[in-house]
Amino acid sequence: MLGRQSSESCLVYGYEIPANTNLFVNLWSMGRDPKLWENPLEFRPERFLNEDNKFDVRGQNFQFMPFGTGRRACPGASLALQVVPTNLANMIQCFEWKVDGDGAVNMEEKAAMTLPRAHPLMCVPIPRFNSIPSSVN
Repeated sequence: MLGRQSSESCLVYGYEIPANTNLFVNLWSMGRDPKLWENPLEFRPERFLNEDNKFDVRGQNFQFMPFGTGRRACPGASLALQVVPTNLANMIQCFEWKVDGDGAVNMEEKAAMTLPRAHPLMCVPIPRFNSIPSSVN
């Protein structure tokens, strides 16, 4: 999520925020806060569903903001919500996936602005289907 800048001085939870201060929302910390989530480090994507069993990605639920919120929310959100599931489904349908190397997956993070993996995940796609027919009639 892009940073913001305070337009004037203000007081937030007892902290003085001077005018023109660069502000960043720590989404990583929010996503791992046990005050907001039960067992925050467990992979449980259903925790992000609303009452209608739908994902609310519009930034109205401030615990889950994959595309930001407000006037500066990601302009490509609607495209991403269509393209990513389709491409992911195609990759799952068309390939078997093997982890390169010893087959172990290490999800340890390293410190950086985007929180990359400390050990990159390398996978090898193995085609499920022969896309080139052996004979053409």
